[in-house]
Amino acid sequence: PQYALRLTTIQAAIIGFSIIASAFMAEIYRSGLLSIPDGQREAAHALGMSSITTVAHVITPQAFRVALPAIATYGIGLLKDSALASTIGVREITYYAQQSAKQTHEGLLSFVVAGALYIIISLVVALIARRVDLTLRRKIGVL
Repeated sequence: PQYALRLTTIQAAIIGFSIIASAFMAEIYRSGLLSIPDGQREAAHALGMSSITTVAHVITPQAFRVALPAIATYGIGLLKDSALASTIGVREITYYAQQSAKQTHEGLLSFVVAGALYIIISLVVALIARRVDLTLRRKIGVL
């Protein structure tokens, strides 16, 4: 506040989670790229592919397929970590569960519903990641 930087709670949460997520995702992508053997680049070079074509059509698709499980796992973890944003007043699932518990005095029910919502959203993300992985496996003929 002394430097005139004023953020709403949602802005602070988004900026904070974005900085943390970008560091984790960069590491996930880096590990995916490092997992691709040098022989893939050499083979593409031997076929006369340019560096950009090699990265776009050979390296990146393989690296994405390798990194996809880690990406999905981190995404689910980030979804659950978003509950921490309720501590600074961001209105999300845990916040609404707290408000409901205060109004109805049924804390257990409110948080069971909130937990069920987190599980459902996590399962949907996991199923989407599995579907993408199966599609990529079919595309390259690995099943």
